[in-house]
Amino acid sequence: MHLRPAPFTKEGPNEVRMIAEQVQMMLKTDANPNGIFFERPHFTWDNYFSGDAIMDYLRSKGFATTMTCRRDRLPQEVF
Repeated sequence: MHLRPAPFTKEGPNEVRMIAEQVQMMLKTDANPNGIFFERPHFTWDNYFSGDAIMDYLRSKGFATTMTCRRDRLPQEVF
């Protein structure tokens, strides 16, 4: 139902992206004095929402996040 721009082709990470965009608009800044967040919240998500693309995206926007990861999906360097 929602557009999934690359690299967010999976539903879970795309939902996180959309929520992060909405939260970004709710930050209290000089340009947005009516915002409700004084700082970016820390997100916590289950493995359905995780992935390298969404982790990179959230980091680029200044958000901190914790996500679970399926054991068979760990990066090769971890093994």
